[in-house]
Amino acid sequence: MGILSIFGCSKPKPKETTVSQKETTISKKETAVFEKAFGITLPGEWSRRSEDGGSRIVFSSSATHEQLTVSLMPSSTRMDPALRLSTFNQVMELRRQAETHGLPPSAIKMTAPSVSEMSGIHSGRYSGSEPASQRRFTCLLFCSSSLVATFYYEAIGLPQSEADERANAILGSAKLNE
Repeated sequence: MGILSIFGCSKPKPKETTVSQKETTISKKETAVFEKAFGITLPGEWSRRSEDGGSRIVFSSSATHEQLTVSLMPSSTRMDPALRLSTFNQVMELRRQAETHGLPPSAIKMTAPSVSEMSGIHSGRYSGSEPASQRRFTCLLFCSSSLVATFYYEAIGLPQSEADERANAILGSAKLNE
């Protein structure tokens, strides 16, 4: 498996299925997702598909050109604090490198990551854009003692302010279920 596919950078596959009522509550106002490892609320109606045996879940908006890819990487053993921080830093760096893979450095504009730690869970977030394609993205990364999770939001054609507002609402609702 390539590094790009681990972090949800592969092209979306055409097969999609509607989100099961067992996993979500869908209304015209929002799609509430309740998975074993995480929960998140998406504005409006979204569809869901699993990839890589369920370790990557892709949500696509039915009304706009938006997508949220959630990648789950469980640890086979509980990570102690030092390993957790090291893992977090490595995954953050690899994730940021994947943004520019195969592109000239000037093709992508990216913020520096903001990072924090609370109750033993490291989190980090960065945003960026690919002006030539009008693609905007925001990545939220969590690293707990048993799981690394990335929430990768992308929008095409939305103005920066609207993409930022929607990314903040979506990623602000992300929760790990430890």
